[in-house]
Parts: sequence; C-alpha cells; structure tokens
Amino acid sequence: MAWRSGGSNNDEMVDNLKRFGVISTETVERGFRTVDRRFFVPKGNEESAHSDQPLKVGNVHLSAPHIYGSALEALELTENSSLSFLNVGSGTGYLSCIVAEILGSKSVNFGVEIHEDVVKHCQDAVGKWRSARQKRACGKRQSNSESTSTENDAGPHLHFIHGNGLNVSASAGESIVGFDRIYVGAALERSDLPKISKLLCPGGILIGPVDDELTKIVRIGPLEGNNNLATGQRYSENEDGIEARASEFTQQVLSGVRFAPLLSYPVLETVIPARGWAPDRHRYFPDTFQKATMELLMCSNSKCVQPPPQPKKPSDFLNTAALLPRVMWIEILSFTHRKWFEPEQTETEYLKQRLLEEQTNAAKAEQARVEAEARCHVAERERDVYRLLARRWQSRLHLILQQQRLAASTSSTHSSAGAVSSSHDVAVQENSSIGGSLADDSLGEDGTVALLGLGAMLRQITGEEESGIDQNLLLSDGHDSGEGSDNGIGDSEEEEAMDTDDAAIYEAQPRRLPQGTSSTKGAENNSVMMGSEEQVNEEEGRMSREIRAVSMSSDDL
Repeated sequence: MAWRSGGSNNDEMVDNLKRFGVISTETVERGFRTVDRRFFVPKGNEESAHSDQPLKVGNVHLSAPHIYGSALEALELTENSSLSFLNVGSGTGYLSCIVAEILGSKSVNFGVEIHEDVVKHCQDAVGKWRSARQKRACGKRQSNSESTSTENDAGPHLHFIHGNGLNVSASAGESIVGFDRIYVGAALERSDLPKISKLLCPGGILIGPVDDELTKIVRIGPLEGNNNLATGQRYSENEDGIEARASEFTQQVLSGVRFAPLLSYPVLETVIPARGWAPDRHRYFPDTFQKATMELLMCSNSKCVQPPPQPKKPSDFLNTAALLPRVMWIEILSFTHRKWFEPEQTETEYLKQRLLEEQTNAAKAEQARVEAEARCHVAERERDVYRLLARRWQSRLHLILQQQRLAASTSSTHSSAGAVSSSHDVAVQENSSIGGSLADDSLGEDGTVALLGLGAMLRQITGEEESGIDQNLLLSDGHDSGEGSDNGIGDSEEEEAMDTDDAAIYEAQPRRLPQGTSSTKGAENNSVMMGSEEQVNEEEGRMSREIRAVSMSSDDL
C-alpha cells in the first residue's frame, strides 16, 4: 500500500513492500534487498532513507519506493539475462542499480540525466554502493572458503550520461539495435512519447508517466502501413524527419501518478555509446554472441590450408572463416553489436510468444481474483460479527440507561415520601452494582450525555435511524440464533421480540414497595435482572469466541 511501505532499515522496507502487495516476484524482492536505498538519498535525508516517501533536495530527487516497486514489476525483468535497459531521467541511479543487479553482468544499463550536479551525485552514490557490494562479496567468499570465478565477481554494467532524454539519437550508438526495457522518471507529454518509444526494440517494454498516468507500452514488432501512436502505431524518423516505418504498440494504464515534467531544455544532442566487443569484454556479451564468436575464432585457427577459391560442388564444404587471419576477425567483431548473432523473430513467432505470456498473466490474475474473493468473504463475516456485537452492546446500554432513569425517579419519590424501607434500599444497591454503578447520583448529566453519545455511535455502526432512539433497541433472547431482520427475521417478528424485551426489562426494574409489603417480590425482581445481566455476559463471551474464530480464519487465509 502506497505511503505505508517504509521501515527502519532496508529489509523492513522491503518486507512492507511485499506485505502490502507492491512487489510480488522474488526477482524484484532480491533486487531491492541487494541495493540499499541509504546510499542514494540526498544529503541531509539519511534518517528518512527507508521511508516510503519521495525525497528532494535541489535538483536531486528520489522517488518513493512503492513507485519503483510498481515500475519494476511492470518491466518484467528476467534474472541474469542479456536485456538492455535505458533510464531516462536516471536521477540518483537507485532504480538503475536495482535493474542492473537483477539483469546481471551480461546486460547493458544506461542512464540519461539532464542536470550535471545530479549526475555527480549519482556517480558518487553508485561508487559507494559498488564498494559495499564488493565487501559483501569478499565476506561471502571468506565464509564459504571457496574460490569464485571472475565472472561471478564482475559487477553489473552501469553507464550514466549527461544529456537530454528527449534528444537521444535513434540512428547512432546503442540505440541502433534498440533497448529491451526503458523507464522514464519524469512526466511525459503524449506528443513527446514517440521520441522515447522509437528507442524500443521489438518486444521491448516502456514504463513511464504519461499525462499523470503510469503507462506500460509494449512494442509488438514492425508492421506495414503508416499510422500514428494514438491508433496503436508508432513512427520512427530518419535524419530528414521523414516517417520511415511504423510499428504497433500496445498501451496499458497502471495507476495515477504525479511526476515533475521531463525537461525539453536545454537541448542536448545525446548519443548512447555502443558497447563494442573486445576479447577482455567477451564474458559480458550474450550467450549467443559468445558461442558464435568462439566457433568463428576456432575456425580461423584451423591448420587446414585453404586452396584458392574454386567452384565447389554443393556437397563440398568450405571453411570460409579460415580465409582471414584471427586478428582480422577480432577487428571485424569489434564493429558488431551484441545482438548480431541472434536470429530475428518473425511476427508470427513473436505473437505466439506474447500469447503464452498473456496466458500466464491471465492465470495469475485468476488466482489473484480467487484469493481476493476469499478475503472478501472473511471480511464480510467479520463485519456481521462486529455488527451483532454492536447491537448486543446497544441493548445493554439502553438497559443501563433505563436503570439510571428508574433509580433517579425512585430517589425523588423517596425524598418526597421522606423514608425508604430497608428492603428497597438493598434492591437498589444490588441493581446499581449490576449496572456498573450508573444508578448512583454521582453520574450526573455529564454521564448521561456520554452514554447517549455512545448510543448514537452504536446506532451509526448498526445502520439504524436516529429517529428510532427509544424504539426497537433491545434484542430478545431468541436473537442468539440470528442477527435481526438482516439475517432472516421479519420486521413484524423483530418488533414483537423487541416488545417482549421491553416488558421483561420493565418487570425487572425495582419498584417501590407499599407499606407493609414484604421484600420477597423485590428480591425476585432483582434475581430477574441478575439473570438478564448474566445472559448478556454469556452473549458477549460467545461473540468474543466468534470474533477470535473469524480472526484465526482470516490469518490462515
């Protein structure tokens, strides 16, 4: 739940994010636990590092954890993959580090920030986080006393650039092949959306605020025809600004948000540098690239002397890789991009993949619906139990009020008569003790007003009208097996039961005995009242057991 997912430390913050349903996947949870938010907060806000709120000092702004949690879940990140990520408006670099930790060392991770001081703060924060990460890795190696490969020790790729996200070139650098995932950390106008969405590769996902709505955009793939983004198509522009191709996009609104706008000035031409291949960076490239490069270089070292090119029969094979020396192949490979050896998916293949993903998401949504219905059922049971308990307390309250009024009238009668029999005094004292000493004169008008206020509150809980303050307020003994008219008892039956209760309570009230009458009848009345009070206490005990049972079932769910 937004704004309630903070904690006193990073682990407690993540526990609350998971508790309130902001994050649900283990991948995102591990990313949050590995990257401590305290390294990235603006200076002077260290005490609020793990609170679920945005922090801002000058140009340095850090969004609330629940915003990042929702965005990371929507990005559909694959752990230890070769996905490429672009963070437009990277800010402190907190989200970029979480994504880099999830994707692993074979991914590429770029951030674009328009403020130079924010870039400096980001680089310092990432440096502190890397140092802490290395110390933690060294401690794990020493505790396990096992050798760890250099590849596992390699930190994730992170590169932050001073530039304008709205002016990123789509025809140079890493943008040529596009990005698999893009996050925009500032509010986009819908007219500026194509400037960012054109950087997506087929199958890519973009998450960002568009017109105060956190929006998820998925590129389906290149299609024929021209249209605009409003109808599900997007444009990419060549250097002359001419619409060169169109691709279909799907859009989904995740939630309503409020972000600062993405600045369009100053205009800074920004190029995301391509991460070229080199022998020392070979382990950071995708598995397909590593396998193809290894086979190519092994063939180039073949001892077989190749004859001059001659026409060959179709059945003969030619090792073309051996026609060039290994050094030449290394130079050629340095000009290739990381997806060079990945086969391109056809539109049909990609749609089949998306269909499987949608079926998986539909199954998860159905499971979530079933769980929500079960929680709703438990909540309804709790509501009914508490409503019945409120009615029981309402009946008891009016019983006490009638005892108070009767005691007051009896006291005034005694004062006018001038004397009270000893047996009647004993009955009044017993009834006063049962009613919680409310019949005592010390209660006064303030106590009466307080009790009437409590009665009004209970009427509001049970949904009764204020006009019925003195009518139908007592529940009969037969109500133990039901919950009033809402649980199968008709209005006429309920009114009859209420009248029966009124008569019983009237009979239970102490009356002034005439002169010469024994106190036996007064003792009987007192026994009736005590029996009624004991019955109310038994009902309260039963209701408490029902509430505990409902609470236990809610916890089990």
